[in-house]
Amino acid sequence: MKKTLRIITGFISWAVISSCSAAYDYYIPAHMQICGTVTDTEGNPLNHIKISFDCGEHEGAMSVYTSLKGEFIADMATDATIISIKVEDIDGEDNGGLFESITDQITILEDDILKEDTITLDYRLSRATASESSPQSW
Repeated sequence: MKKTLRIITGFISWAVISSCSAAYDYYIPAHMQICGTVTDTEGNPLNHIKISFDCGEHEGAMSVYTSLKGEFIADMATDATIISIKVEDIDGEDNGGLFESITDQITILEDDILKEDTITLDYRLSRATASESSPQSW
């Protein structure tokens, strides 16, 4: 009886481990850090610029803000192959002027999905008029 119980327990354990491994065949998120700087056209860092990352309708969006040095860091885990990025001045004149918004995209290659990567981005924002700088929805 003990031997039969051990065989059944062993088979159940193997089945559970196998099914867990199979789940990752269909969803393997890319773990990455997206970092960078945002400056004006003269190279001066821009504080409190909103950087939004949209990974598609199933995963939604996340936002980070630049530091006093114009730097930002976003830690992400996603299986998206295209990440849309929006860089926008949300505080108007408080950071030294009104700046244009920029939209960008990152394409993650299939070979990169299993690797842990750091992507570095740098943006230079030009001055804009009040109507060009007003926040807009996606």
